[in-house]
Amino acid sequence: MKMNRIRNRSEARIGKKVRSEKQLDQIDRTLGRASKLKDRGRLDEALDELGRLREKQERTERELAWFLNLEGQILMEQQRIAKASEAYLKMQDIGFRIEDAQIIGSAHFALGALEQMRGDTKAARSRYRSALPLLKESRDFRSISQIILNWGGLDVEDGDLKGARNSFKTVRELLSLHSDPLLKATFYGLLGRLSLKEGNSLDAIKEYKRSLFQARIIGSPILALRPIQQLASLYLGLRKYELALRWYRLGIRTGERAGLIRQVAEMHRGLAYAEYELGNAAGAIEHLSKSAQGSRGGGGFDIL
Repeated sequence: MKMNRIRNRSEARIGKKVRSEKQLDQIDRTLGRASKLKDRGRLDEALDELGRLREKQERTERELAWFLNLEGQILMEQQRIAKASEAYLKMQDIGFRIEDAQIIGSAHFALGALEQMRGDTKAARSRYRSALPLLKESRDFRSISQIILNWGGLDVEDGDLKGARNSFKTVRELLSLHSDPLLKATFYGLLGRLSLKEGNSLDAIKEYKRSLFQARIIGSPILALRPIQQLASLYLGLRKYELALRWYRLGIRTGERAGLIRQVAEMHRGLAYAEYELGNAAGAIEHLSKSAQGSRGGGGFDIL
């Protein structure tokens, strides 16, 4: 079916009342605020912002679809996988009902990322294959780039390093045309993982630091915590314990600010190991105790 020209038609068919530009702007602003809060790691506030939009009665199905997309992203960050899947499947149903290529493609993309988080590589790749032609049709640059990045990440995990390099080369070309700090943070983080797989620790360190720089531009502690934790773990593996201490301490401060209890517990455990190797047994015991307390507390999400 031809879906690239029907977005406006579906709006006209569904929206029985003609709404003012002011009403439309309010919805766009609410979604924008929620998205910025999500990117900065303020997930509960982002859901509260969406809750205010949920209370509005006059919404087109297309607006509801993008509402569900953002809600699903926040729920994924909170590791509420079943709820996120429910939101994305509802979004997909709307896309098919109103014949909107971008919504259908975005739903396939989101469900692919969810399958990747679950560890189902085959299902993730299948969803990404379905998403790409639809998103190319709607010229959704960010989602296309993210899918190619995710595909490269799957290649890294599967040991297809040549395939990963090819994917990342494509993304680098796209990023040269469209600057996007969120995509760059993910891109450099994956390049760091690839460099490690290739046995090049120095390049991995450079890429993780680039990823952190982009995360700081956005102001997202969640995104910043990923390269921080990777750098701390890398320095620990290289037996550069003083540097590991520095990065673990930064990670603990960052994780505590974002309320990421599980990640903070993991970094206390890494810090304990570094303290022990430096001869500080008392410090090691202290951090092991804090790690155990945090592990019992739960919370947070897995660093991808």
